[in-house]
Amino acid sequence: MSLKMKKVFVSCVFSLFLILSVVTAAQAYSSIFAFGDSLSDNGTVDGVGFTRMSDGPVWVDYLAYDYGLTESYINFAFSGATSYYNNPVGGAYSPALANTGLLSQVQMIGAIDGNALVAVWAGGNDMLNYASDPDLYNPVLAAARVGEAVGVLVEKGARNFIVPNLSYNYIDDPATAYWMQVFNLSLSQVLLGLEQIEGVNIYGIDLTQLWYIDLDLSDTITGAGSIIGPDGLAYANYDSVHPSSAAHRQIANYVKTQVQVPEPASLVLLLVGFAGLAGMRRKMK
Repeated sequence: MSLKMKKVFVSCVFSLFLILSVVTAAQAYSSIFAFGDSLSDNGTVDGVGFTRMSDGPVWVDYLAYDYGLTESYINFAFSGATSYYNNPVGGAYSPALANTGLLSQVQMIGAIDGNALVAVWAGGNDMLNYASDPDLYNPVLAAARVGEAVGVLVEKGARNFIVPNLSYNYIDDPATAYWMQVFNLSLSQVLLGLEQIEGVNIYGIDLTQLWYIDLDLSDTITGAGSIIGPDGLAYANYDSVHPSSAAHRQIANYVKTQVQVPEPASLVLLLVGFAGLAGMRRKMK
């Protein structure tokens, strides 16, 4: 085999290797983890959680499916969880669920791959329990604890976070809406500080900007079962405080518009490889 033919052979093998590496690296994120309350709890399908408070998949379920990560998706969220260590709702059902709040959940996992996508959504149950203990469940402290949970996960290796706030667009009670506004403002400040950590990417999702375009926001249905209204449109709510699965789909779609999916490193290698081959070809002429 001539020297020229050897160069061509090596070039072809190298190109094939790069192409195969791109095909096998189908996605930039390696896995998805979720922490929080009933807005993220998908039941006990993965051995963790309390119960699903919707009529179908929740928003993180949809994300895992859309990103092709259903086989590497673990949901640690518990319905009823506060941003603290406790879970008043879960504890009322079982002592084993009493300490499944957000700060307890983040202790359940060991090291986290830096390429994982981590969802942290909490604060709603602090708001619902505020009247019972204004000192423990005040909005500023709740936001700080969400930040503390993210900090714990950073120490465990996580680098990419989705952190939604609480939407008060359709809240009629002024006191509740005010609690959420203070929480959201405090959370944005907490996340701004965490974003200063080198290598950490935090996508703060402002749900007050989200409109469920295809949903009928004027009606609510309580309880399980179909939540398609008489007008044929899907309702936004599953009950008085939880989104329907159709609304969760909209949340997931909105989150995807806010989250940047990094290009796989192998794609960069492929482009570099092609550039190298082009240069080699010019030398061979």
